[in-house]
Amino acid sequence: MSESSAPVVVAGGTGFFGSAIVEELVGRGHPVFVVSRRRPKDEDQVPGVEYLAEDLAARVPESRLPRAATLINCAAETSGGWDAHERNSVQVVRSVVSWAAQAEGVRLLHVSSIAVLAPDADGAVSDRSVLAEASRKGGPYIWGKVASERLAWDLARSEDIDLKVYRPAAILSGEGDEIPGQLGRRAGPLFVAVGRPAERMGVIYLKEAAIEVADMVAGWSGVPSALNGLSRTLPTKGELVAGHRGLAPGRVVWLPRPLLGLLSRAMGIAGRSRIPDLRRVFAPLGDRPPVPAYLSLPVKDSSPGESG
Repeated sequence: MSESSAPVVVAGGTGFFGSAIVEELVGRGHPVFVVSRRRPKDEDQVPGVEYLAEDLAARVPESRLPRAATLINCAAETSGGWDAHERNSVQVVRSVVSWAAQAEGVRLLHVSSIAVLAPDADGAVSDRSVLAEASRKGGPYIWGKVASERLAWDLARSEDIDLKVYRPAAILSGEGDEIPGQLGRRAGPLFVAVGRPAERMGVIYLKEAAIEVADMVAGWSGVPSALNGLSRTLPTKGELVAGHRGLAPGRVVWLPRPLLGLLSRAMGIAGRSRIPDLRRVFAPLGDRPPVPAYLSLPVKDSSPGESG
């Protein structure tokens, strides 16, 4: 069986990113199975895809799960608190790796996030950054992503599973209806943008990211174990704000980055517990030219086994 026709299972394949991956794989001729907590409505299903409703955070008998050459894990919590990320991100990884371990020869591709990379002293990350420790300083989302990826590496190593990790930057649809969380926050009628309008923003567009995941499946043996996904042409923060349909120019306030550390310390002194370090939350990727590689940012291994 050729790589282009080998079956693929996508866990969490009904979400924003997972659905795009499924469409890309089907377009390349792969038989695709999707496992998610709920079966989507008929009109939301991709033709030819088999959908299975299973709660992967619970113990699912392997006999109820499909067999495939590659298992892609996109299932993860995106907005809840600590317990939600523990259950729907970390515990799902345990289940998915256990599932992969029962299927002889299956390859596992775990979708993580560029947010797992440890920032430097200035709060920035780059292609030289390594996997961060699972600290709660950055809030539930970052903790869940780091803890999930670290667990995936540990379990894959102990179970002798062929694992690769894809770490996309903030994923945008490209339709001008969303703002990456790292760019800023709404404050009443205003939008407070962090940094300078000319700063490059670490994002990737949905179609680009889906293509990269499908390319990883197709070129598995030649792909590094961990890949960070960035758009080939990184937009500036000013361009993202200007292109958003819901942000009026007169209601955008730019907050200089040096103030982030002061704000974080002030919020802590005020007695608010578990306030994330704002420099970490809004970590920039810095200015970077377009990357010509077919996978947008090939990097050296930054799995725990390679870089601690």
